[in-house]
Amino acid sequence: MSFEKFKGKRILLRHYDLINYIIKYNIKSYIYGFSEITKKVLKNNELLRRNILGIIDKNSLNLPKKYFNIPIVSPDMINSVQNVVLWGNHVYEIMDLFSESIANVYIDYDYSKNSLLSENFKFILEVPSKTASEYDTNQKFTRLLIKKILYFYRDFYVKHIKFSNDFKIRNEQIRNEQNTIIFSYHSIGDENDSIIRWKEGYLYNMITYDTKGYSGWSSLCDMDINEVIKNVKDEHADNFFNTFVINYIKNNYSKYKQPDIDNFIFPNKFIFFPLQTIHDTVMEHSYFKPLDLIKRIIEILSNKNINIVIKKHPKCNNKELFDLLEFYVKRNKIILYEGSIHNAISKATTIYTINSGVGFESLLHLKPVVTFGKSDYMQMTRNIKNLECICKEPFYYLNDENKKLIKKFIYFYINETSFFIDDEDSIDSFIYKTIQRKFKWQ
Repeated sequence: MSFEKFKGKRILLRHYDLINYIIKYNIKSYIYGFSEITKKVLKNNELLRRNILGIIDKNSLNLPKKYFNIPIVSPDMINSVQNVVLWGNHVYEIMDLFSESIANVYIDYDYSKNSLLSENFKFILEVPSKTASEYDTNQKFTRLLIKKILYFYRDFYVKHIKFSNDFKIRNEQIRNEQNTIIFSYHSIGDENDSIIRWKEGYLYNMITYDTKGYSGWSSLCDMDINEVIKNVKDEHADNFFNTFVINYIKNNYSKYKQPDIDNFIFPNKFIFFPLQTIHDTVMEHSYFKPLDLIKRIIEILSNKNINIVIKKHPKCNNKELFDLLEFYVKRNKIILYEGSIHNAISKATTIYTINSGVGFESLLHLKPVVTFGKSDYMQMTRNIKNLECICKEPFYYLNDENKKLIKKFIYFYINETSFFIDDEDSIDSFIYKTIQRKFKWQ
């Protein structure tokens, strides 16, 4: 990939975004190439035609002089051009032809993506090995990503990653290669234009991605989330919440299959404490040793006669934890629960977690969440490093402003840092954003 000669600005946009951008900002432009795409787009869009100064085509002598009253001209007749729109197979040609004279080139991603990448370009897909993968989501996404990459380039490298949930996080420092994009599975590391890091997300069929990592390693942890979400419109957040979120809860979806809503009788007021696997990698971001935290919270709350409902993680098989829970059950200090997390979350007064996916799902219910570790959603919770806070205020409540911010955060998180593998358009957008970032195209 080489655009070194080109001095202007490159703007890469999805097809309809490009058209709307030109119309909205009244950008007077030339289109390069009198192609079938050009004819079709101009024919169907009068507002766009008003902003097109001409159609540049090297075969202009053999073409009509005008199309919808737009002149068709030879490249030789253009000394300098402010804006040129590209779609199709002309990306390199136009860059070379007008390397010194074009101020801005608007590239249509949807119609140019299969011609953007040179023969030297490489995609490297780091994917979980079949034996290492815990979730079908990983394998489904791997197949879909390969399918999408094939649209660009038929020769790419797949690297299988064996990953186990111990504390050995992969932090491979891959150098920033000019012509390479690496889709790196379940890794952390410094921000690098060549790497986008992905893994299964908090929700069912969700993939989440980031430039630095996941959970407490995510780039979101270093941002002021209120600043990040300030441009999310309340109406968009409300509409999304009232459609996607409510439907997700109603259908009892979750990352792990949940039992049907049961007849478990919950206390009138209680803390719900869904547990994580003790050796989950994200436990590196716990402010406390997990077993010590569980003991201390149970002792603090039971001494205050506060009901505690605990659900074990479905993948946990830690005997020390099981023995500990059995000890507290026999002394009537906790209530063990095995039903749907949505049922428990909906009835809980407050949810406690270190940094689990259930904490994120609790935000979908607009429930108050207390976290005892670092995560990418912690700024929407009461994040605690000192258990004296629990002694003073064991319950946490949300006001209307809190709930509004949570709705905006959910909208941002799901639409800007994640996608669902049954939505292929979102996967297209994910690849588009990655290429846009890699080449620093606006």
